[in-house]
Amino acid sequence: MIGEFVGTFFLILLGDGVVAGCILKRTKAEGAGWAAITTGGAFAVLCGIFTANLFGSVFTLGFAVKTGAFNKMLPYLVAQVGGAFAGAVVVWLFYLPHWRATEDQAVIQSSRFLL
Repeated sequence: MIGEFVGTFFLILLGDGVVAGCILKRTKAEGAGWAAITTGGAFAVLCGIFTANLFGSVFTLGFAVKTGAFNKMLPYLVAQVGGAFAGAVVVWLFYLPHWRATEDQAVIQSSRFLL
């Protein structure tokens, strides 16, 4: 379960972090565009997988479907949701000054939707 939590944490931290960095004002990556977002998102998925694997975790849904062992699905799902929430909170706290500096409400709403 620790692997699922930490893997999902890093997935959300890096994935949402690159989106916030590219669309919010006064960030070093402001205006970097879709290529930076998709590349950063791909690396976020890769880092999430490697991190979960480092802790001995596997792809929960794929493993459950392959083996038919759905008994661990609920605790792993709770760990994933907890990791996603923790990652989103860290990104939100890190980029909080940049949300305040961004005046375009459409950008703010889209970044909060992604987080």
